[in-house]
Amino acid sequence: LLTPVSEAGLPSEAHSLVTHINDLLGRLEQTIAAQRRFVADAAHQLRTPLAAISLHAERAQRSLDSDSRDQALRALQASVGRAARVTQQLLALARSGPDAALTRTLAPLDLGALARSVGENWIGPALARRMDFGFVAPKQPVMILGDAGLLDELINNLIDNALRYCPEGSSVTLSVSADPLP
Repeated sequence: LLTPVSEAGLPSEAHSLVTHINDLLGRLEQTIAAQRRFVADAAHQLRTPLAAISLHAERAQRSLDSDSRDQALRALQASVGRAARVTQQLLALARSGPDAALTRTLAPLDLGALARSVGENWIGPALARRMDFGFVAPKQPVMILGDAGLLDELINNLIDNALRYCPEGSSVTLSVSADPLP
């Protein structure tokens, strides 16, 4: 552990230096604690999809007929997709920390085009849940300064949550507007 330097018995000229060193040690301790929390959260988030992968793989191995095996393999594939998605989210979270903001360069991008592109990848999962999945955007580009990778992940997360937590048969619309919300 990082132990602060004692100021007892120091010459007055050294107090300022020791104070700065102790502040640095405190910030370092907070950073280490945040990393430990992140690793623990990541392990927790990955545990569920990995357990499902193992379960579906066992089920596929034990299947005696091709229908059961095919069903188990489809479930296995879906679980692998969820694990990959959680991993992608964790990596995006790790890349979006406070230090990342200092090095990130924002670039002009069309938010409508990005949202449409991301949304197209969710048509199949929406249809599988018998959901009406729509997209609404102005005809003209909605230009913003942003990080395309992080915005892609944000839109994916929003759609994933909508499809996952809305009841089967619901209507979900991904909408982009050039007008600011009130």
